[in-house]
Amino acid sequence: MSKKLFVLKLRDGLLLGNEFENAPCKQCISNWLTERKIFHEFLAEVPPNNTRIIEVLETNDKPGLFFEVTTNENSTNDTRMECRLEKHKDCNCNASGYVEYPGKTLNYAFSSILKMQCTRYTSPTGSIWLATASHVDGRTVNAIDFEREKARRKATEMLERKTPSKLELIQKEVLGTYSEKNKQPMLVVGAATWMRGVVPFFLLQQFDIHVFFYPNSAPAWVAGVVAISKVNPKAKPVWSYSAGQSSSDALKYALLGLIPLTLEGVVVEEQNEKLAVWFQKWVYACPKIALKDILHFEPYPTETLELYVPAEKPAAVKPVFRLIKGGREAA
Repeated sequence: MSKKLFVLKLRDGLLLGNEFENAPCKQCISNWLTERKIFHEFLAEVPPNNTRIIEVLETNDKPGLFFEVTTNENSTNDTRMECRLEKHKDCNCNASGYVEYPGKTLNYAFSSILKMQCTRYTSPTGSIWLATASHVDGRTVNAIDFEREKARRKATEMLERKTPSKLELIQKEVLGTYSEKNKQPMLVVGAATWMRGVVPFFLLQQFDIHVFFYPNSAPAWVAGVVAISKVNPKAKPVWSYSAGQSSSDALKYALLGLIPLTLEGVVVEEQNEKLAVWFQKWVYACPKIALKDILHFEPYPTETLELYVPAEKPAAVKPVFRLIKGGREAA
């Protein structure tokens, strides 16, 4: 793969990289920096006092590796940048899509992902990472996982995805069927100890959390979790859902999905006090299933999921609770 060394002068230093054939070019990089309002200009040659970095770049055979070098005489710090390099929409180069350096921690400065922020939470069994990614078109998504890079990857995939995944389609179809037929899910009992090991303590401190299981004929397990505020009795319950090939994944990620929905600053909608009482009764009136039984369910194989054909027009997902007027339930 042919390549060519280039240098960009920044306000406080230099950016060195290799321009590869059929990969996003240096003009793409310049366009991304311009879009982010970062001063830069191309230099005709590499300054002679950076021979060590030049040697590294000359031996590099993969796009997406850059070095940011400070020009401050009192500092010798060099920043290695393993990047996701994406073609800019205003560039006419031969590249298509993007390339990623095969590193563990990617930098998104030269891509359509405007911002990637990670927040760490702790639980008794380890760390939980919430990745918030913003796209240049204004979209923002949240992804959560037990590993930082997995959370970042999930957020990136969510921004890239043009159509819902098979698991998302199954989740919507199952929840829509339950709404249409007014069916009750199964309340998972015996889950208190398990929840304490999965979620951060602040969730259990501020909310009563109930886990639900949605039996269905699709090749995936579907779970839902509701959080009822202990602080504000008028606050509407917060729901989170997940579908997974294993019952354990469906339960865990439905539970973790509550974190971005219950953080400080999220707008809290209020409801009728009678509705809150009715909803508590609805929760405990659901049929019961033990957590230990669900965790013993066999996971669905990937081949079964790939063969799944989604419904052409799934039923709409409606809220579980209804407004109560004059002592009667009204849609």
